[in-house]
Amino acid sequence: LPFNDTMASITVLYADNFGILTFIFFLVASLLYVSVMLFSGTRFKHSIQFTRDKEMLLDIIFLLFPTLCIIYMLVPTLGFIYNHEFSQINPFTYINVIGHQWYWTYEYYNTICIVPGFFDRDFDLDVLQIDSFMETDDSANRLLEVTNRLVIPCGYPVGLNITSEDVIHSFALPQFGFKVDAVPGKIAQSILFVPNVGIYRGQCSELCGPYHGFMPIVLEAVPFQQWYDFMCLLFK
Repeated sequence: LPFNDTMASITVLYADNFGILTFIFFLVASLLYVSVMLFSGTRFKHSIQFTRDKEMLLDIIFLLFPTLCIIYMLVPTLGFIYNHEFSQINPFTYINVIGHQWYWTYEYYNTICIVPGFFDRDFDLDVLQIDSFMETDDSANRLLEVTNRLVIPCGYPVGLNITSEDVIHSFALPQFGFKVDAVPGKIAQSILFVPNVGIYRGQCSELCGPYHGFMPIVLEAVPFQQWYDFMCLLFK
């Protein structure tokens, strides 16, 4: 189920495209069936006689119909990509996500103690690394529980800097329509917005080795005050 506007848009976009593709499939199948039944065999054999006007009409139909179908699918798709990739949103905070074989590392920045108005100054931020391994003792959420969850404040846009230290991984949270490849030597930046409090699960979605299926992702979205207390406790 979609839990934010991005995934809801993806669901609607998928339904629209799937509907037009299904229509095209049955239309082509029906034309093939009619052609086979009318213009082959002995019982329904008809001669094919095309005049220049008929050929021109068919050319126009076969040109306009695919063009209209492509435009029907292209316009909302480009609109979604533009709204999602080029939206001018300033993240409330940043978190680094690093993929390993076969676990995730989250790096939190100590930005809660910065005095407002001093963001343009050059200073070193405290960074704390937390490794997130799969929890093997949890039977209720088999292969989907971790030792340390990724904790973010709900209702605030969070910037994720995603990379890898060994091979290509993929940080995916399907309920938010979020899937970003973690490529060694490159940093992929994306913004995640979680509107509601809850625990959301995902997995690495890029084949990365024999234990690819054992590096789950657990995101915990908490109220701001609880996240603030978590950060204060994290940085003591």
